[in-house]
Amino acid sequence: MSVRKSHAFGASRSSESQILSETMQTIRELLTFSDCNLVIELLPYKSNECKVDVMSNPPIDDTATIADQIYQCFEQGDLTGAIAHLDEAIRNYPEYAYFYTERADFRARLGDCQGAIEDYTSAILLSPRTALFYTWRGRMYRKMGEEAAAIADFLKASTLQSGS
Repeated sequence: MSVRKSHAFGASRSSESQILSETMQTIRELLTFSDCNLVIELLPYKSNECKVDVMSNPPIDDTATIADQIYQCFEQGDLTGAIAHLDEAIRNYPEYAYFYTERADFRARLGDCQGAIEDYTSAILLSPRTALFYTWRGRMYRKMGEEAAAIADFLKASTLQSGS
């Protein structure tokens, strides 16, 4: 299974809708992927290598329902509604790190950069060996102008990805 997530912070307006559509498809794929409770994540700069971390997944029926609710809100342009569904998912499955990263993405799109960083941090605390979570948080730090924190996260992601 090849899965990637795209954060569109610097994307042009013409490509943003395509990136958002691809992101929502990725959400659906990751939220419904339950084979051996593994989530496979690819770092964009090392597309031929993958970092695998074990996460506790909610039941497949629940994740499919949650993904559908999020997708419906997204399609209607209701990012706040998508966040509300993710809030509920996090209340029901607080140990599932991926829900935090998705909520972070929607928060960032709404301009809540600090909330996004908090969610990425929650995901990292739940799954500290997942390099991609550090990459995403590092991008958010960079967007906020916090270069030292961004560099620290990028270095951590690189270390985790290389297995050092």
